[in-house]
Parts: sequence; C-alpha cells; structure tokens
Amino acid sequence: MKCWNCGAEIPDASRFCLACGRETVTKEVPITKPPEGSNTDVRATVLLGLAALVLMFGLFMLLIGFVARPAFLWVALVLLALGTVMLVARTLTLRAYEKRMVRAHELATAKAKCGYCGALNEQRAQRCLACGAPL
Repeated sequence: MKCWNCGAEIPDASRFCLACGRETVTKEVPITKPPEGSNTDVRATVLLGLAALVLMFGLFMLLIGFVARPAFLWVALVLLALGTVMLVARTLTLRAYEKRMVRAHELATAKAKCGYCGALNEQRAQRCLACGAPL
C-alpha cells in the first residue's frame, strides 16, 4: 500500500509509514452529539422544544382555519414555516459543532511519529525533538 502523506510503498500490515513516520490508518472518532450541558447542547435542545411547540400550535391553527375561520390559515402557515426554520437552525447548529470537532481531531492527530523512538513531532519537523533522528 502507499502512504497517504509521502507516497512511499509500505507493507499492508504496517501501522506507520517507514519513510515519514505518519500513521497509515486514522482512528475515526464517533461524534454524535455535543456533551450534555454544553452551550451547543442547550441551544439545540431549546430549538427543538420551541420548534415542537410552534409546530403543534401551527397545526392547531390549521385545524381551526379549516373548520371555522379561513383567516387562521395564514397564521398557521407562518407558524409552520417558523417551526421548520427552527428545526433547520438546530440541524445547522449540530453540524457546525460536528465540523468543529472533526477539525480539532484533525489538528490533534496531525503529528509525525518518529520511527525510532515513537515521539510525536510537529508535521514540518525535519528531525525528532526527542532523539534527533531524521523524520
């Protein structure tokens, strides 16, 4: 197989590239939702609750508009649109959190591992800071 970083040929069972020391297999971090109590979690929960409340009220107004007063249909449509916008805002909030976490994981794992001593070094380092070996 080829190293994703330098393109050198490495054995299939190798966990690190023999030429540049980079890890050949990246570990996937399961990111499902923000931690409980965080600002993102609270914001997403509030948006979900408000969206559910507005959508239910919009459906109630839609029922009244069909049965009694057609003027309530406009109010119902506005409420349903507002509830939908809130659900979209919640989805965008959670996606932005996920992108931030993926980026943070990429930055944290973007280290070159020394083939001799196993120390982690900066990506652009020419020599290992721990043992002085070339990277």
